[in-house]
Amino acid sequence: MGQHFSKTPYRALLLGLGRMGAQYDVLGDAPSTPPRSHLGALLQDARFQVVRAVDPNPEMQQAVLRRWPLMAERVALSTQDLEPGQIDVLMVTTPSKVRRQLLPEILRLRPRLAIFEKPLAIGAQEAQALTHALGEAGIPAFVNYHRRYDPHHVAALEAMTARPHLVRVLYNRGLYNYASHALDLILHYFGPCRQARLIQTDTSGGP
Repeated sequence: MGQHFSKTPYRALLLGLGRMGAQYDVLGDAPSTPPRSHLGALLQDARFQVVRAVDPNPEMQQAVLRRWPLMAERVALSTQDLEPGQIDVLMVTTPSKVRRQLLPEILRLRPRLAIFEKPLAIGAQEAQALTHALGEAGIPAFVNYHRRYDPHHVAALEAMTARPHLVRVLYNRGLYNYASHALDLILHYFGPCRQARLIQTDTSGGP
């Protein structure tokens, strides 16, 4: 499934202009430095060319255009006019519940890389179905658990001299938010989990 990227700028498509897609950089008086959204990051990185930013919500579209007027010809309702193979990097920042509906169009476009905001899907079975379909199509994909690449976390892993016997994770805002980053780091550091125990349940931000 691996592909070699040799030429820039990479042609990028963004699906979803919500908080992580764009709105975190729309709020306030000036674009964030460093950027806080996928669109903000793409527009500040000369290695990428944003071909299209898609969202069916007119309010999201207008908010993006107020912040970035030069995006006027690239903000759209759909990707129907894009050709297969036209996109190098596809970023999916839509709600997880609509990912299955987007799959046929993702497969049609055949991006060289697909990046999904967390969580990938609303359940394990659906996530497995998505990853299987992408794998069968030869589309490399990963979920945006970026903290494992952070230099501080890389240094922490390199500094460990022995595997711990117990890892305690304290978090807020639910499993779908900060806790999933912690779990990804644990799995990245130490491999598959043998046992887990839920001590307290608060479903206000996910399990």
